[in-house]
Amino acid sequence: MARKSKSQASVGQLLQLGVMRVAFRLGFALAPGSTAERAARLFLSPQQGPPKNLVTPQGEATRLVIDGPDMATTGGPIVAWSWGTGPTVLVVHGWEGEHRRMTPIIDRLTGAGYRVVAMDLPGHGASAGKLVPIPLLARAVGAVGAKLGPVEAVVGHSLGGTAAMLALTELGLQARKAVIIASPNHPAHFARQVIQMLGLGESHFALTAQAIERLAGRPMDSLFLPPLLRKLDLPALFLHDPADEVVPISHTHDNSGAWPGAKLKVLEGPGHRRILSDEEALKAILEFVRAEDRRAETGTA
Repeated sequence: MARKSKSQASVGQLLQLGVMRVAFRLGFALAPGSTAERAARLFLSPQQGPPKNLVTPQGEATRLVIDGPDMATTGGPIVAWSWGTGPTVLVVHGWEGEHRRMTPIIDRLTGAGYRVVAMDLPGHGASAGKLVPIPLLARAVGAVGAKLGPVEAVVGHSLGGTAAMLALTELGLQARKAVIIASPNHPAHFARQVIQMLGLGESHFALTAQAIERLAGRPMDSLFLPPLLRKLDLPALFLHDPADEVVPISHTHDNSGAWPGAKLKVLEGPGHRRILSDEEALKAILEFVRAEDRRAETGTA
């Protein structure tokens, strides 16, 4: 069967979006409560997987399935992979991604003598889960860190960085340092994007936000990160491109400004996803992790 061209796929996606917009407008007019619930579930469910041509990290990996009574709140087993030896760095991908999105960072760190553990978040890749609000993502990050620590550093991209920050502030994730890459600080940012994508207005957002909060089990405003970050005392490096079209850099300014002693490195040009393979970003991550490495402090190899 012939493959669809990119233009054909784009037309199909536009038609699908048009049908969704009509359906949601009609639904909010006829049954606002149940339609808000559907919109909330759409928001909390990863809609697509990463491209199939993602590069796999170098070296032989150990597959880790993390399960048990303490994982009950994560929606099922979490799958992670481990490469290399040395101090452990926990790597967390973003929304609608998987661990292979972080391949350039994984390869750079393992090549420098670190053990890297990269997880698939709930509802992503090989990990279980369907409805995955931020508190659930954070619990998964915390559970992986607790099982596989001690953690020298946690590196999180986009919503994976948000989950890591929440795990550090509320769930007792123990790490000696953190690298946060282009991460939002409030779930309302993306919830509004979904409502706008559907061609809906502020009243629809208000109803949908209430449904999201019911499903997540807590108010969205309680997940605003800056007030939580003020109590952290571990070193942190924030990376962001001012031209990022997915997460505004103002989120990183607020987060890094609230985190005592945090460093902010602004990178011009790589955007939201290419920042993961940007050479300047990779150098900054490795230098930051090495600078705070116990081995460097003690002079050991």
